[in-house]
Amino acid sequence: MRLGVGAIHALGITKGRLPPFIMTLAGLTGWFGVALLITGAMPIGNLPADFKKFSRGDFIGIPNLFWCVIGIMVPTYIIFKTYPSW
Repeated sequence: MRLGVGAIHALGITKGRLPPFIMTLAGLTGWFGVALLITGAMPIGNLPADFKKFSRGDFIGIPNLFWCVIGIMVPTYIIFKTYPSW
């Protein structure tokens, strides 16, 4: 699916000559509309209690979601420092 979305955006940028930023905003709006169609414009509720407990919990006084962000940022930083952009 990601490849398809990327291809659609690439076509809009290359063939439609839209600026990438505008294509990104248009894609955001369009895919939000698709999400509304799929969910029937209803919020997705009834999440498991464990999900709520994790998202609202903390570890050594620091929220769990902060630890999730750190868990993504540290490997990303290492990858970008190890393999600099071309």
